[in-house]
Amino acid sequence: AFRYNTNLTGTLIIPKSIKTIETYAFYNTGITAINYRGTETEWNAITKGTYAFPEGVTINYNYTGA
Repeated sequence: AFRYNTNLTGTLIIPKSIKTIETYAFYNTGITAINYRGTETEWNAITKGTYAFPEGVTINYNYTGA
C-alpha cells in the first residue's frame, strides 16, 4: 500500500480490528514505530506478509492515545 513511500515517517497507529497486513505494505518507508491498539497476543494473530514493515520497527501494544 505504501511501499517505497519515503515520505511516510514516524509512528503508525493500527487499530485492533485489522486482521491482515499484506506483503510489503509498509516496506522501505520511514516508519519507526507502530502503536497497536490491541494486546501482543492480538498482534501476533494478525496475518502479516513478508516484509510488511521496515526492519527494526518498534511495536507498542495496548495504545490508547489519539
